[in-house]
Amino acid sequence: MISSDTNRDAFQALLAHRLITDAQHDTVLAHPEYAALPLLPSPTHALAWMRAKALITEEEVDAVIDELEDEDTSEPSADFSEAEDIAYDAEDMLEIGATGVTHEAVDALFKEGLIDTATRDMALLSAPVVGAPAALGTALGWMVTEGLLDQEVFDATRARVAAEPPFATTADHRRIVDEAQAAITADAQMFSEWKREFARQNQATTWKFRLALLAIVAVIGWFIFGR
Repeated sequence: MISSDTNRDAFQALLAHRLITDAQHDTVLAHPEYAALPLLPSPTHALAWMRAKALITEEEVDAVIDELEDEDTSEPSADFSEAEDIAYDAEDMLEIGATGVTHEAVDALFKEGLIDTATRDMALLSAPVVGAPAALGTALGWMVTEGLLDQEVFDATRARVAAEPPFATTADHRRIVDEAQAAITADAQMFSEWKREFARQNQATTWKFRLALLAIVAVIGWFIFGR
């Protein structure tokens, strides 16, 4: 009953922020999967679930945000900022879910003994409820790159898995941690490339500024001394 009430509150919050209509809210409550939904930690999870189930489109959400922004003729209000955050975070959550990082994947990692209770609970707050088929390796790597699981703890888990006796689950565990490490490495490479590109752009901007400054000095010098 607590889960049902909490989920109802999450969708009610979307209604209160005017991100969904009364008709869409009624559609949610009548959806065949609504009663079986796990606990939704936030309105963001609720909106991401609606997007995943095609109960609301990206265009509809964007239109609502634009309308709310137009109503804020002065500085953006707290209500608008909260609605905007929910909408954008739900979009990010939808993309995460498309990679197989879901509540199902997080729970499976916990059941396999690859994460502890605290890590599971933190991950459930950030992971979407539904998405692509659960990808445990991707989910484990995501926890590390998102700072939900310390690299040192992951390294210790990987070493423990490598030392496991050859039971039936050993191969699965090794595959999961290897996939997680691949995801972590790919994320680090992407960040490194971003830093290099940022440095190049910053250097180019600095040189352009210096050249412009020299040109200005030259013009001023010509007016003062060359005339």
